[in-house]
Formats: sequence, structure tokens, C-alpha cells
Amino acid sequence: MLLAGAGSAVARADTPPPLPSLRHLVFALDLGLRDEYEKRQENRRRFGIGRMADSRGRVPPDQRTAAYDRRLKGRIVCDVVAATSDGGLVVDVSEDATERAAPPVRVAVEPNGHLNYSPSTTVFEEEAALLRLLARSIVGSQPHGLGASWVIEDSGKGYGSKTTFLVTGVQAAGDLRLDLDQQYHQEGIDGVVGSVQGKVAYDQTKLVPRTASFGAQAHRETPDGYRVVSMEISLTLVEDSFGR
Repeated sequence: MLLAGAGSAVARADTPPPLPSLRHLVFALDLGLRDEYEKRQENRRRFGIGRMADSRGRVPPDQRTAAYDRRLKGRIVCDVVAATSDGGLVVDVSEDATERAAPPVRVAVEPNGHLNYSPSTTVFEEEAALLRLLARSIVGSQPHGLGASWVIEDSGKGYGSKTTFLVTGVQAAGDLRLDLDQQYHQEGIDGVVGSVQGKVAYDQTKLVPRTASFGAQAHRETPDGYRVVSMEISLTLVEDSFGR
């Protein structure tokens, strides 16, 4: 889900003490980020002047106010520092990109892709999307034929997501092309409804994505209307201590 909005460098609290890296991964990052606001149009809806995009009073995209619109480049570094007996991983993840750099955060990645980390820290959406693909059971090493499909569900306190994976190509043994479609929601005062669509080239022999691209959008209701955060994320594996 979209965990962090637009902005400059983020100071993350609780930087973890260093641990030896069991696996060092570096991904090149190309990120498009747009943060917009839609003003609620109650007067039009009440008196029938004009026609709204939907019953909630939202306006078309060309009538939104863009608060932030950038194209950023950088890298994401993942150091696997531990592996658990149930197939989970512990990863130190950091990002170095223009206007969007932050020191490492230690994240526990469960086999189904659920992420656990300190509430005093921030994990960017592009980092979260990558970490979920490193989870050991999201794709796994088992054979998947062309057209195979499966669903991964995740839930927590006031949160739920459902991600559908589809194998669109098998280039060689363990070399898969995947489409994914995720729908999620976060309840509460700061509630969010969002979606993520993506394409992944996945290496089953090393349990790692070689390339991944995502389009994501999150809608958050505010007192005056709606905040819409849209992202285009492109990741390319450029370094792997296990070999490429």
C-alpha cells in the first residue's frame, strides 16, 4: 500500500545496529510520483449543476490540484541479515534517490509478504513493493506453468490486501514473467483505498525479481475532498552477492 507521500528526505528513527549481510542486493530505481488534491464539489452535487465523476463528489483528473509531481532516480539497497525457521527474512532496506533518501530500516518479511517494522520508522511504497517480492512464499521455487494463477492475502488491524499473480511467460526453467494485481484498504480516520498493478521478471533459482514495474494509486478522504497519490515504479536488479 502507499505508505509514504511526496516530499524530501525522510529522517528515520531507530536506525538499526549493523549486522553482517547474508545477501546484498542493489536495485536501480526510477520513480514517478504525483500527489494531487480533489476538492469536494458538494454544491454541484446538491443542486444538480454539471455532472460529477461519481456519487462521492470527486472531480475528473484534469480538475485536480497537483501538490507534488516529480520523476526521481536512485537506488534501493537490501541487506538480508537473518533468515527464520519458518521461511521469513529480516532485511535492512534503504533508499538513495533525489528528494527521497533515507537511512536503513530493519524489516521482518514474513513468507506471505507481510511486513513488520517499528511504527516510528517509515517504509516507502517502492521499498515495500520490492520487499514483498523477496518473500520466500510469494512465488517460491515450485514450478509454475504458463497461465498459472494464485492469490496472496494479507490482513492486519484495520488493513487488508488481496494480490493476484498470473504467469504470462516462462522464458526458461525458473525464469518467469508475472502480472500482479493488488487491491487494498486501510481503515480509520486516515483511511486509504488503493490498487497496484505490476509486471515482474522473476528468477526462481535465486528467489529474486530481476526487473519489476508497478503502477499504484491511493485515494484518501480529507475534510475538504480527496488526496490522490499516484506512483510509477521501475526496479532493476544491478547487484546480487549471490551472483547474477
